[in-house]
Amino acid sequence: MKPSKAEPGADMASNAAPKGRVTVPPKARKKPTVIQRMVIENTFRCQLLEVFSPSEIYVRLTTDITNSLQYHCPHKLQKLQRTPALGSFVMAPLEEHVYGRAEVRSVNDTENGVFVLVHFIDEGKYDWVHVGTLCEIEEQMFFHPMQAVQLALFGVECPSSKASRTDFLDESDGEDEEEKKEGEKKPRKKKKPTDCFWTVDHFERLKKVLSDYEDFQIQYIRTKKDKYGMKERALVQRMELFGIVDGKLEAIGPRFTAEAADLGVLYKRDLELRPNSMSAWQMAISVDWGEDVGGIIAPKGYLPGTKVFDESFQTTFGAISPSVTTFTKELIRESYADENGRVEMFVVPIKELSPFEFYVIPIKRTPDLPLTGMRCSTILEQVLTLRQQFTDMLNAFYIEKQNRVFPDPLQTLRAIYERKIVFAVYETPPTESSVVARYRRVLLVGFVLVTDDPEMENDPSSWLVKVVFLDYGGTDTVPLTSLLQIHSKHCVQEPFTIQLVCPVNDIWPTVAKSNYEQRLSAIFRAIVPTDCIVSANLTEVMERPTSGAFDPKFAHIRPNVLVAKNLKETDRDDFLDKITGREFERAEKDARRRQDNELPKQLKVKKVGFGRIKRLHFEWITVAPEAEIAERPMTALAKPVSDMESFFLPRNRRR
Repeated sequence: MKPSKAEPGADMASNAAPKGRVTVPPKARKKPTVIQRMVIENTFRCQLLEVFSPSEIYVRLTTDITNSLQYHCPHKLQKLQRTPALGSFVMAPLEEHVYGRAEVRSVNDTENGVFVLVHFIDEGKYDWVHVGTLCEIEEQMFFHPMQAVQLALFGVECPSSKASRTDFLDESDGEDEEEKKEGEKKPRKKKKPTDCFWTVDHFERLKKVLSDYEDFQIQYIRTKKDKYGMKERALVQRMELFGIVDGKLEAIGPRFTAEAADLGVLYKRDLELRPNSMSAWQMAISVDWGEDVGGIIAPKGYLPGTKVFDESFQTTFGAISPSVTTFTKELIRESYADENGRVEMFVVPIKELSPFEFYVIPIKRTPDLPLTGMRCSTILEQVLTLRQQFTDMLNAFYIEKQNRVFPDPLQTLRAIYERKIVFAVYETPPTESSVVARYRRVLLVGFVLVTDDPEMENDPSSWLVKVVFLDYGGTDTVPLTSLLQIHSKHCVQEPFTIQLVCPVNDIWPTVAKSNYEQRLSAIFRAIVPTDCIVSANLTEVMERPTSGAFDPKFAHIRPNVLVAKNLKETDRDDFLDKITGREFERAEKDARRRQDNELPKQLKVKKVGFGRIKRLHFEWITVAPEAEIAERPMTALAKPVSDMESFFLPRNRRR
């Protein structure tokens, strides 16, 4: 018998649905269009954002994630190709280089163009922007609730005879009792909307009350249930707002009610549109975001799919990272030194402060930063503000997934071994004070293997790298896996700190351990202040090679290291390095050092109220013989103990 011709798809009959059952293809998941409000049903610490009236106060919890819900330049932007509908969510310019989530509240077509009144749902504020600046909001942005919580003061009512525009928050107890008696015979009466608004004086009184507090706490007020057993929902939650003073809570509502009981002038708050007074970034997207290609705005080489992280730099045999503009004698003379060649600076207070390795923040002489007549704290605040702005730019850039490019581990370790100059970005782990990772520019100067297992030597997590922090000073040993490639645009800014070496009595750092360096460092820490401006003449190390490579024996040969001489305070004439040398010689000749017994002693320095002449008080602490030679601060790199073939051996533990 000739077999019948198989029907198309007959081979899949075993996978077909059972007879009598209708298969329905799964529905495509709809893109979310609404961002939910944050539901507060407990007590939380918060910060005050905006105050418009007692019925419209915006706060934000101290555990917010607002920074992660923003676009920071550079970032891909997709322009909105239509006029947004009322109530829709978009990304709007919060600042020139920051876009935030916003809800469209009003659209105004004027002769200057179409403008949109947006409400920034994570900041609690309103603003007018041109429709051409609005961008599409990414889908993942819809899954996080609004970070700004809108609340109304519990128990505070509008003083007018008419109900306020938030009158649904203030239900009288009399009406509730009446409905309770009638039971379910009559439905709940709907209140008629009115146009009552709070007064200007009420607004000012409320701001005055809130200005007395820095920390706040909100407490959720539980609402009653309706006849169906469901909680009543309102657009604005009634909450108790407390100000915190010395750890004690003070209720804002009762205090405001008592201070504003005599007021009653009504006013209407409108955010007036003034196109002529708006900033340029509110009228058009800043060119810093990139070029517009088919409605997509992003810098060149930024869009996903681009293989090159940094098009302006190509890895070569001699350099595996872009070079940061470090301090040289020419740069110091052009921008930092005065007519006498002296540079004013702040000494960074680190624990390992010594004349062989200490870090300073130089003060740049610019027209907008005059030093004459300014307080020390004011100058330091301005310098630290500039550093914080640069740090924020690094954080906003490297927190993006597409900008987190990890260097090749083997190539990085080999470059450090060959004494090549390697810069990178270090991702610091979150701390108790900062739940967001921070990013720091670093110079790589050494490495160490932290395992004795030969099979783990090729694992990048088994290696630690010694780094020098270019903008904050100091050194640390960090995991190799926590380093990121640095972008060339972040190498133009010179470091905010310089590493200095001060050869007291012509004593230079050495590789070998030395007891005298411990004593000299203790005296230097007591002499040099870290709370005022000091000045010095800065020069380069004469032994610095012209090829750019640094000697492994001396840390002061590496980049961004200068020699400081004639170090002194601005209000004193004596040089601090000369005083340190004098006190060091006096300590070496101190007769009490050899009293009591022949055991070695360790120097302990005390400052005894410096007068016109700085003079220290010395104490000698008896130590065990094996502690005679105190290990000096880690300023030099040890020589490798083996040849190139033993590059990955555990015993090659270089600092």
